[in-house]
Amino acid sequence: MNSAAINIPRKYARLPAIQGAYGLPRSRIYDLLSRGVIRARKDGRALLIEVESVETYFATLPEAPIRRAPAATVRSSSCFN
Repeated sequence: MNSAAINIPRKYARLPAIQGAYGLPRSRIYDLLSRGVIRARKDGRALLIEVESVETYFATLPEAPIRRAPAATVRSSSCFN
């Protein structure tokens, strides 16, 4: 058998991995699970969250409008005039 690592995309991830990868707090993840927005499986005590359902959730969120900051103006100091 070849000793090279096989790249298999993860279908499920544990809660801390989802928190770290997506920046979601634990309470928000449980809220999304309880509402059926994201899906998970149980393996004993481990909660395995379906990564695709989390990515689908993020894809459905509206785009954040980002406003451009106004150009900085240079003011002359009156103490040097």
